[in-house]
Amino acid sequence: ARRGLSGLFFLLSGPWDDAKLPLSHSVHILLSTLGEERLWNAIYSKASEELGSNDGPAALGTLENASRIYSYEDSDFRKRIKYAINFALPVTLSEHILRGLISEELQDEKAIVEEWFVTPEEARDMEGAGMAIGAHGHSHISSTQLSPTQMEAEVLKCHETLTRVLEQQPRWF
Repeated sequence: ARRGLSGLFFLLSGPWDDAKLPLSHSVHILLSTLGEERLWNAIYSKASEELGSNDGPAALGTLENASRIYSYEDSDFRKRIKYAINFALPVTLSEHILRGLISEELQDEKAIVEEWFVTPEEARDMEGAGMAIGAHGHSHISSTQLSPTQMEAEVLKCHETLTRVLEQQPRWF
């Protein structure tokens, strides 16, 4: 109420444009589906195959590094999973591994996106009801994985999509 807002909701544009889950959301749905140990083992196995690495789990980052960033997680598996996906692996490999697991385990990623994310029509309805809509990015990739040029593209793509959908520029990022 301090700023005269009845609500503020930040949206990702990637689910609308690409019909794909953001990586962080893929991790969470796979954690709830497979459990921590099974997901860690699947990521480790698939990353080792792709990288041709026999270096053990350290190739996906050390527990020490994972614990520094994800200190709020109680589970070592969760720390390692999040660190591997968000920092140790190249983004394209993280996407490949998680999309493959989504396809194997859950089948229809597009149906999940349609169920989980606000549609363009719902965003317009929310705005029409007085809620302010802000840009949360396009793909939700960790900003530490992006160059300045990629980060700018991430922000601009979301801004452009929201401007097109809402027929006005978002005021918040």
